[in-house]
Amino acid sequence: MRYKPVPEPRDVAFLRAARDAVGIVPGSEEDCCSRVTLETPVTSRDRAREVITFLQALGLVEERDGRFRATRESPDRETLASRFRERVYLADEALAALEEGGATPDGLADRLAGLPAWERARETDPEGEQRERVERLLGWAVALGLAEQEDGRYRAV
Repeated sequence: MRYKPVPEPRDVAFLRAARDAVGIVPGSEEDCCSRVTLETPVTSRDRAREVITFLQALGLVEERDGRFRATRESPDRETLASRFRERVYLADEALAALEEGGATPDGLADRLAGLPAWERARETDPEGEQRERVERLLGWAVALGLAEQEDGRYRAV
């Protein structure tokens, strides 16, 4: 399964702090979102939900019977990077494009312009939404050591 939400890029320390905020005792979505907003720089419930879903993609949080809990493992940066590439929607495609010679966020957004019709109809600015998603993907790729950015252009590491 590939997860779609990509929160605002931060660093690996943030991922661990957000996982710790969720806690190992299973909690409701509302409880976990509240803890994430209280214990991290995330300020809204909607953004906290994005973070929790992203943590699921990276194997840092699991959901069972509608309740969330932090996993007990502490994967290294390489494992997180691998899971990002495998489990986050469009991450592998974006990284493959960077491996072919790098790209700008605009160029990559155009290349990956694959929003489903239902999502394009839902969004007031589908191109802007796609560009924001690509920028976030690129930011996380840098944070996880998969890419680097110089002068507005990204390339695979």
